[in-house]
Amino acid sequence: MNDGNYTTTTKCDECGTKAHGVMLHQAGAPVMFICKNCDGKMFERQARKDIDEWLGGGEPFAARM
Repeated sequence: MNDGNYTTTTKCDECGTKAHGVMLHQAGAPVMFICKNCDGKMFERQARKDIDEWLGGGEPFAARM
């Protein structure tokens, strides 16, 4: 089941820089964005989930918007 999290580029809530990272969700609503520089392991896990979903026939997040 998809938790709603996805990779994107925006301003990091942790360090304030614009970078690629993970938009975190709770109960379907975005709550926080963490860039890959602040939490590289979380970014890699989410990127792998996004890739696996796409390879399995799912649509990338941008296509679902």
